[in-house]
Amino acid sequence: MDYPLQYHKASGSKKNDTANYIVELVSKRKAKSDGILLEPNYWRDAVWQKYYREQKQAAHTLLGLFEESVVVSTILGMKTVWSLRPKFVRERMVEAASLKDKKKETIKNQINKPIQETIKPKEQTGKGRSRFNGKSKKEGDD
Repeated sequence: MDYPLQYHKASGSKKNDTANYIVELVSKRKAKSDGILLEPNYWRDAVWQKYYREQKQAAHTLLGLFEESVVVSTILGMKTVWSLRPKFVRERMVEAASLKDKKKETIKNQINKPIQETIKPKEQTGKGRSRFNGKSKKEGDD
């Protein structure tokens, strides 16, 4: 999926562009919490260099462990996170990945169910009576 990069140019590498998008998200949050305005090429600034490098490494690590959609949706959902390194961020991604796997498994099971299990058998009304008119076959033959 293509993500809107505000500070970086698209590199053509899907994994690198996703990592840049995630780092931009957390960098903007950190800048906002510190009351700083991010400028273009902020990662070249001495103040941001170490932070940017650490977040970029953490983003690539997370993208190596989890699916892209899990990482991005988790970071988007955690509005107050401005670092990818804390343990709780990875724990939240493990939870999100397991939920996604459970949903996939449920869908897979539904698809693979035999058709006979999904179709209910016809109701039996008992004693030869039709479900439609309530009369037995003998009464309807008059």
